[in-house]
Amino acid sequence: RWSGGRQIVPEDWVDESVRPSTPLNAAYGYMWWLNRDGHWVEPLHQEGDGKPLRGLPENVFRASGAFNQIIFIDPGTGIVFTRIGWVTGIEDAASSELVEGLAKGIRAARLD
Repeated sequence: RWSGGRQIVPEDWVDESVRPSTPLNAAYGYMWWLNRDGHWVEPLHQEGDGKPLRGLPENVFRASGAFNQIIFIDPGTGIVFTRIGWVTGIEDAASSELVEGLAKGIRAARLD
Protein backbone atom coordinates (compact mmCIF):
# COMPACT_ATOMS: atom_id res chain seq x y z
CA ARG A 1 0.00 0.00 0.00
CA TRP A 2 1.07 3.51 -0.74
CA SER A 3 1.30 6.16 1.96
CA GLY A 4 -2.19 6.80 3.27
CA GLY A 5 -3.33 3.24 2.52
CA ARG A 6 -3.93 3.60 -1.22
CA GLN A 7 -3.54 0.26 -3.04
CA ILE A 8 -1.51 0.76 -6.25
CA VAL A 9 -1.11 -2.82 -7.49
CA PRO A 10 -4.17 -5.07 -7.14
CA GLU A 11 -3.98 -7.06 -3.91
CA ASP A 12 -4.85 -10.34 -5.67
CA TRP A 13 -1.88 -9.90 -8.02
CA VAL A 14 0.46 -9.15 -5.12
CA ASP A 15 -0.74 -12.28 -3.28
CA GLU A 16 -0.27 -14.41 -6.40
CA SER A 17 3.19 -12.95 -7.12
CA VAL A 18 4.62 -14.27 -3.84
CA ARG A 19 3.51 -17.86 -4.42
CA PRO A 20 5.66 -20.38 -6.28
CA SER A 21 5.04 -19.89 -9.99
CA THR A 22 6.33 -23.31 -11.06
CA PRO A 23 6.44 -26.74 -9.42
CA LEU A 24 10.08 -26.97 -10.53
CA ASN A 25 11.24 -24.23 -8.14
CA ALA A 26 9.57 -23.55 -4.77
CA ALA A 27 11.67 -20.39 -4.36
CA TYR A 28 10.43 -18.46 -7.39
CA GLY A 29 7.25 -16.40 -7.71
CA TYR A 30 6.60 -13.60 -10.21
CA MET A 31 10.00 -11.86 -10.18
CA TRP A 32 10.38 -12.52 -6.44
CA TRP A 33 12.63 -15.04 -4.72
CA LEU A 34 10.57 -16.78 -2.06
CA ASN A 35 11.46 -18.55 1.16
CA ARG A 36 9.21 -21.57 0.69
CA ASP A 37 9.96 -25.10 1.78
CA GLY A 38 10.75 -27.42 -1.12
CA HIS A 39 13.34 -27.82 -3.86
CA TRP A 40 14.77 -24.52 -5.06
CA VAL A 41 17.25 -23.12 -7.55
CA GLU A 42 18.47 -19.54 -7.17
CA PRO A 43 20.85 -17.24 -9.03
CA LEU A 44 24.56 -17.76 -8.51
CA HIS A 45 24.10 -21.50 -8.95
CA GLN A 46 22.66 -22.06 -5.50
CA GLU A 47 20.38 -25.08 -5.22
CA GLY A 48 18.94 -27.03 -2.34
CA ASP A 49 15.97 -28.37 -0.45
CA GLY A 50 14.07 -26.79 2.44
CA LYS A 51 13.86 -23.01 2.81
CA PRO A 52 16.63 -20.97 1.14
CA LEU A 53 16.73 -18.63 4.18
CA ARG A 54 16.42 -21.38 6.79
CA GLY A 55 16.38 -19.12 9.84
CA LEU A 56 13.61 -16.83 8.56
CA PRO A 57 9.84 -17.26 8.16
CA GLU A 58 8.33 -18.60 4.93
CA ASN A 59 6.53 -15.34 4.17
CA VAL A 60 9.70 -13.27 3.56
CA PHE A 61 10.68 -12.62 -0.04
CA ARG A 62 13.25 -10.69 -2.04
CA ALA A 63 14.37 -9.46 -5.40
CA SER A 64 17.94 -9.88 -6.61
CA GLY A 65 19.14 -7.62 -9.36
CA ALA A 66 22.14 -6.73 -11.44
CA PHE A 67 25.40 -6.08 -9.59
CA ASN A 68 24.07 -7.86 -6.46
CA GLN A 69 21.36 -5.37 -5.66
CA ILE A 70 18.71 -6.62 -3.20
CA ILE A 71 15.20 -5.74 -2.08
CA PHE A 72 14.14 -7.73 0.98
CA ILE A 73 10.59 -7.72 2.40
CA ASP A 74 9.44 -9.21 5.71
CA PRO A 75 5.64 -8.81 5.86
CA GLY A 76 5.46 -10.17 9.41
CA THR A 77 7.57 -7.37 10.85
CA GLY A 78 7.09 -4.68 8.22
CA ILE A 79 10.85 -4.63 7.55
CA VAL A 80 11.99 -3.68 4.06
CA PHE A 81 15.64 -3.16 3.22
CA THR A 82 17.61 -2.65 0.05
CA ARG A 83 21.21 -3.01 -0.95
CA ILE A 84 22.01 -0.87 -3.96
CA GLY A 85 25.20 0.08 -5.66
CA TRP A 86 27.92 -1.67 -7.55
CA VAL A 87 29.80 -4.50 -5.83
CA THR A 88 33.02 -5.73 -7.37
CA GLY A 89 35.22 -8.54 -6.18
CA ILE A 90 32.42 -10.21 -4.20
CA GLU A 91 30.70 -12.70 -6.46
CA ASP A 92 28.09 -13.75 -3.90
CA ALA A 93 27.13 -10.35 -2.41
CA ALA A 94 23.44 -11.26 -2.86
CA SER A 95 23.76 -14.86 -1.66
CA SER A 96 21.13 -16.45 0.57
CA GLU A 97 23.63 -16.57 3.43
CA LEU A 98 24.40 -12.85 3.21
CA VAL A 99 20.73 -11.85 2.90
CA GLU A 100 19.75 -14.09 5.81
CA GLY A 101 22.51 -12.60 7.97
CA LEU A 102 21.44 -9.04 7.16
CA ALA A 103 17.77 -9.84 7.80
CA LYS A 104 18.50 -11.52 11.14
CA GLY A 105 20.62 -8.56 12.25
CA ILE A 106 17.95 -6.04 11.30
CA ARG A 107 15.19 -8.11 12.93
CA ALA A 108 17.25 -8.34 16.14
CA ALA A 109 17.89 -4.57 16.20
CA ARG A 110 14.28 -3.63 15.50
CA LEU A 111 12.63 -1.45 18.11
CA ASP A 112 8.91 -2.01 18.72
